[in-house]
Amino acid sequence: LITGDTGAGKTTIFDGIVFALYGELSGNERKPAMMHSDLVERSTDTVVRFVFSHLGHTYEVRRTIHYPKSRKGETSAKIDAKMFRDDQPLVENSRRVNEAVTQILGFNREQFTQIIMLAQGEFKQFLKSDSEGKAQILSRLFDHTHVRNYAAVIHGAYLKESENRKGIMDQLTWLMEQKFMMPENGDPSQYHPFHPSLIENLKKLVEADASFTQNLKQSREQMNQKIIASREKMLKAADGNALIAHKAETEKKLQQLLEETDHYDQLTQRISAVSVISTQLMPAMKRKEETKAALQQLQRDITTLQLQKQQLNEQLLQLKEEQPTMDSLQEAVTASIQKLTSLENSRSVYEEYDSLQKEYREIVKKKEKGEAQLQKLQNDRKLLSDQIEEGKQQLAQLADLQISLETDHHALQDTVIALQQYNDDLSQVYRIHDLEKQIAVLERKLKDALLAAKHSQEIHASIYQRFIEGQTGLLASTMREEIRETGHSTCPVCGSFITESSIDHLAQSNHDLPDRKAVEQAKKDFEKADETLRQYTQKHASSSAEYSASIQALCTKLQIQDRNGWNTNAMMDLLKEKMEQCQKKQEILQAAIACKTDTIASLKQLQNNLVIKESQLQEYMESSFLQNNRLAALTARMESISARMENCRKAFPYPSAGELMEQIQKLQKNRKEMEERIRSYQEQRSDLENRICRNSGSLQSLNDRLPHVKQEDYLAGEMVSEKMKAHGFVDEESIQVQMEGIVDAAVWIEQQTQLLQQWQRECAITRDNQQRLRKECEGIQKQDLQIIQDEIDQLTQQYGLLDTQYAEADRKYVNHHQTSLQAKLCTEQLKKSDHAFGLLQKMNDLAMGSNGTGGRLSFERYVMTSSFTKIIAMANARLEILSSGQYQLVHRMESYRKNGSAGLDIEVLDRMSGEQRPSASLSGGESFIVSLCLALGLSDVVRMYAGGHSLDALFIDEGFGSLDGNVLDQAIQVLSSLSADQTHLVGIISHVERLDECIPQKIIVTKGKQGSTVKLTGVE
Repeated sequence: LITGDTGAGKTTIFDGIVFALYGELSGNERKPAMMHSDLVERSTDTVVRFVFSHLGHTYEVRRTIHYPKSRKGETSAKIDAKMFRDDQPLVENSRRVNEAVTQILGFNREQFTQIIMLAQGEFKQFLKSDSEGKAQILSRLFDHTHVRNYAAVIHGAYLKESENRKGIMDQLTWLMEQKFMMPENGDPSQYHPFHPSLIENLKKLVEADASFTQNLKQSREQMNQKIIASREKMLKAADGNALIAHKAETEKKLQQLLEETDHYDQLTQRISAVSVISTQLMPAMKRKEETKAALQQLQRDITTLQLQKQQLNEQLLQLKEEQPTMDSLQEAVTASIQKLTSLENSRSVYEEYDSLQKEYREIVKKKEKGEAQLQKLQNDRKLLSDQIEEGKQQLAQLADLQISLETDHHALQDTVIALQQYNDDLSQVYRIHDLEKQIAVLERKLKDALLAAKHSQEIHASIYQRFIEGQTGLLASTMREEIRETGHSTCPVCGSFITESSIDHLAQSNHDLPDRKAVEQAKKDFEKADETLRQYTQKHASSSAEYSASIQALCTKLQIQDRNGWNTNAMMDLLKEKMEQCQKKQEILQAAIACKTDTIASLKQLQNNLVIKESQLQEYMESSFLQNNRLAALTARMESISARMENCRKAFPYPSAGELMEQIQKLQKNRKEMEERIRSYQEQRSDLENRICRNSGSLQSLNDRLPHVKQEDYLAGEMVSEKMKAHGFVDEESIQVQMEGIVDAAVWIEQQTQLLQQWQRECAITRDNQQRLRKECEGIQKQDLQIIQDEIDQLTQQYGLLDTQYAEADRKYVNHHQTSLQAKLCTEQLKKSDHAFGLLQKMNDLAMGSNGTGGRLSFERYVMTSSFTKIIAMANARLEILSSGQYQLVHRMESYRKNGSAGLDIEVLDRMSGEQRPSASLSGGESFIVSLCLALGLSDVVRMYAGGHSLDALFIDEGFGSLDGNVLDQAIQVLSSLSADQTHLVGIISHVERLDECIPQKIIVTKGKQGSTVKLTGVE
């Protein structure tokens, strides 16, 4: 019992249950946004969580009402939903949760509030609903799939056949109204698509078209023969004219060829001369030119060698004139060697000077180093004094530095903690990012699984439909055997009487039908695909739940209000930026701490070293005194070395050793140059003497060859003269005249010979053609072709007119003939299916329910009447108690309206008056107890049917106040018996005191200023 103050929120509990299940409230006048409490801000989300058990599973549904922020200040509620099964995510979002709840419970929201939850003011809806409304509820509670499939098969066959017949009639209409060419002066009514004599009229029209077309075809053929004869005449005349013209052209060509006879005679003579020149004269002339060229070349070589000999003798004479100069150079070389020896001996003095100078420099360096050390000692002494004073001042800052160091340590610790927190948050964001990828993968797999499940379902439906259709064929086979045995049979479905004349119209049995095993296998495949879909759905829901929970936890931790605007990549960038800021701050603090720590250590070390530095100051003073003594000794040594160096400088032949070495190198260089000149002179003189010797030998050899070459040149000239005289050539100029323009004599002779032969062949061929054409042209006269062409054009024009008439007539004939054949085919198809369509139409009317005086009763509702009568019987068993035997529910098959749905209406029999009246005439209290009995009866019958949905709960909102005391006690007794066997859960909202006394388990709702509170009593 749910009881409490008026307005405290008792109905809100029922609203919460319905809202959790379906996203709507139990009453139609209340909206989902009313679930949000007015005592809190809209920014606070409202969460409704409902846990229930059903068929061995525990389900949990959560719906959240959220008001997102809006720039305009106006907000609308956004509702999210999630559903779990056995603590595992099942589905998400409102639509999917609604579908899952409807599938699991077997009710949608309207049916749930009519059967399970009798809401305030709406508990009579199931009682008052018509047959169609009750059928929708019963179809979800009881498995009538096979009935619907059977009706669907019949209705589908009827629609298919109707569509086929409509297609045939539409085709016939299109043939006669669109494709058919109406004859001129024809009566359109005779060619109407459904005229009874349409086929006969078309047949007569086609016969008339065939006769007219044949006559036109014969006339066109006659005209075509005339055109062919005229064209043959034209061709013959054109051939004669062409032959005469060809004869004239041949005679003209022959005349032109004969005019070229002199030219080709001269060409023959030149070919003979060129042949002699190229084969006889040209080799001898070439030999003459070669010997003449050899003689000239030999003479030129002798002249060149003579000039070279003269030049070489002149060069040798010049070299001999330079011999005294070379002797002087040799003497200078000897003197240079002696001077170099003297200078080499004086180098020891410079070496001694360099040693003393080096020692002097080292002493200077030592003195400078000593002076620097002395200066350093003085500076260090001053520096120590300053450091001691500065250290005393720095020691005063030690306390402040220690305090500042402690502060930096605390700040660094806070920064490290913040950095760790940001790192943890970033790890959570990475996990959310991985979940997004995982959810994307699962969504693709879920889509594939959904397609596979849908495909398996279609295969199962197709096999099952073929199995059901096959039953029609089996039934027809049984009827066919009965007709063969007895001569007639009766259809068990529609009751039609069928004889042997209609046996061909019975459905044929298909041998390729699936058996029940194939149907069961297809069902198992579908269930397997559906289970795979469910597993992926659970995985997707689990990942989505973890994803949402992770985002919610992180947003709560980071105090993010707008969770709908979540962006994983942006959050990664934000956390990385904050971590970088913390890391920079950590580095700055660490550097500051290290610096301050070093400073403090330095100050403490300075404090310890003050005494040491004061003692060092005394040591520096003593070291300065000793260093002054060492500097005085170094000064005395420097003066002694300076005196020795002065003595060495007086013995120098040159101011410096560098100048000495420079003079030595200069003398060595001059000696080498003089020696090189002497060597070069000797090499040039020897080379000239060798070249003069070789030149004299070559000149003598050429002079010896000269007489022999002159003799060969003379003999070659004599041979050319003899051959020119023998072939009639006066001189070489006459030969050049013949060879003018000829590069290659052999090629020219071949080309001109071919040209001459071609001219001779053309002359012979043209002369033969002239004689042949003269014979062919005998008796042929030239004719005017235009006259014949005018005759052909006139005949062609007449033929074109006939051809156009024939084409139009033939087009009409083809159109009428094809239309006739297609129209005949359509009418035969319609006539053939008339009987079968009539039977199928009757079966469809039975399956789908046709209009009649009793209303429309479909096959499915007819089957439902079996379970509906049981529901009424179970309801009457309780109504007998609640009404003290006065009322009884009666199943009414007929509808109250002529075209209304029939088969599932209810009337009430009043045994006191003996009258039977509609259920709509019941009073408020009577309607309440009847609705209650129907709900309990429906629950009882559902539990009786295997495969039906279990109805183990009942919720009633008010209604008991309309009952008198006796009826109220009986209602309490009936409801108590339900909960006593622990098979039903009954929830009641009521203010009736009698119920408060009789029902110990209570939910007490108390209204307060800060909202209502709930208290449970009598519940373990």
